[in-house]
Amino acid sequence: MIWNIRFKIALAAGGCLILATSTLVMYSLYKAKSAQAIVNTQVSALVEASAVRNLLDLATARAGNIQSTLQVGLDAANVMAMSFQVAQQEGSRRAMGSDRARINSLLSAILNGNPELNSTYSIWEPQALDNQDMFFRDSCIRAVN
Repeated sequence: MIWNIRFKIALAAGGCLILATSTLVMYSLYKAKSAQAIVNTQVSALVEASAVRNLLDLATARAGNIQSTLQVGLDAANVMAMSFQVAQQEGSRRAMGSDRARINSLLSAILNGNPELNSTYSIWEPQALDNQDMFFRDSCIRAVN
């Protein structure tokens, strides 16, 4: 009889131990899966934010490079415009010389001084440069660099 009661108590204790252990293992697996889902979500958000930040930094750097390249051309255009404006002012026309050869020399010098430029040119209203447009009509004058 004692053997029978001890066996039943041991069997009940063993069953409870197995049940408790399996319950704890199942609960820890469930929590691990939940934690993994949360970590995946947060890591995905961090990776996306990092990628966006890196792309913005790259775009900013590239935009700066493009802006500096364009600024060289704009600066050259400003220099040409101011030079031509001064040359066209009353009294300075003789001093600076506003003839076409000197303007072509200025355009060539600006082009040679800025290797990233493809070309330089100026556009004038009819007879605004030196009143000699009739002599250059139908001619093709090109500066040689």
